[in-house]
Amino acid sequence: MLFSELTGKVIIDIDSGGVIGSVGDVDLMVDEETGKIESLLLPPMRSFPREIVSEGAAVIAWDDVVKIGDEVIMISKEPFYRNGK
Repeated sequence: MLFSELTGKVIIDIDSGGVIGSVGDVDLMVDEETGKIESLLLPPMRSFPREIVSEGAAVIAWDDVVKIGDEVIMISKEPFYRNGK
């Protein structure tokens, strides 16, 4: 899978079945020593059409990614939101 193919995928919490958001611009946090992906870093979600609005970036640990499908990314727990201020 190419890094650019993550764009547009919906993120779903596999435990609750709830929609977390969708991937617009995404950055990867990579361990500089090992080169392994540590987490996905999503910008603040201000325009998602539900009650989900975050003030900071969402950080999803790579270990919490259960499956990446054609249209969705399933994660095993809620992301951590960093304060954007």
